[in-house]
Amino acid sequence: MMESRSLSLEQRQTMRLTIYDNPQTFLDCVAPQLERREAENNVILGIANRLIRSPGRFPQPAFLATVEDGGEPLLVALRTPPHRLVISAEEDDPAEAVKTLIRHLADAGEALPGVMGTSALAEAFARRWARRTGQPQRIAMRERVFELRRVIPPAAVPGRLRLAAPADEELLVEWFYGFEMDAFGAADRAVAQKLARLLVADGDLYVWDDGGPVSMAATGRRTRRGAAIGYVYTPPELRRRGYASAGVAAVSQEMLDAGYAFCTLFTDLANATSNKIYQAIGYRPLADFLQIDFLA
Repeated sequence: MMESRSLSLEQRQTMRLTIYDNPQTFLDCVAPQLERREAENNVILGIANRLIRSPGRFPQPAFLATVEDGGEPLLVALRTPPHRLVISAEEDDPAEAVKTLIRHLADAGEALPGVMGTSALAEAFARRWARRTGQPQRIAMRERVFELRRVIPPAAVPGRLRLAAPADEELLVEWFYGFEMDAFGAADRAVAQKLARLLVADGDLYVWDDGGPVSMAATGRRTRRGAAIGYVYTPPELRRRGYASAGVAAVSQEMLDAGYAFCTLFTDLANATSNKIYQAIGYRPLADFLQIDFLA
């Protein structure tokens, strides 16, 4: 397999765009920089690890790239189609590096659905992408990434944490569908079914059980020292009973007990309840992110 290929571009600064065909080579290049803020960069690091360990999970080849000037990446980019481009940089707006990446993507005819990154970086990329392509844009979600290193146990909640089992899948498909509707206003039942089956098979999906499943939470996106928590969902008729808090706290403790130094999760800033309950069990805010859609 080809390791990587470089494109030299003449600009006001000497920028080198490198596109990687091998996710391990990509990770080896970007990890030293991204792991300086490992929890904040859990999306790129976690997806790169999954590309290495479970390449069959992704129906299309991933786009993996860096823009460098003098050896260290100024901008890191990853995309697993059909999802948004995810970008990371230590500067809020490494202007020439962003222009270099956009020039390559636009010249290659890439139809990006959107971008995700820290707020200032995502805005800078989206602004220049719109200028280059003429595509309108809209903010899909304002998010905040949190980190937990010690669980603050919530008040006693009836029930217990357990791994989700194949017998739970029919119910969990409905819950994944509900999660997507709540989060994005649209859902696909086939995608919900695939997610439920994969996460149950991998042992990454947990339910809080109080005489039967009442809430769910998943783990994923492992990095060198951390594990992400996501897909937290309680059906509407069972909310405000503490099930989500208890489940997330218990799953987070499972990850710490397994040897991870920290857990991460993203919240929708429009959902004040979730932001409050996660902080109550020990999650601390790190950075704000934007998901921006590019409209056809």
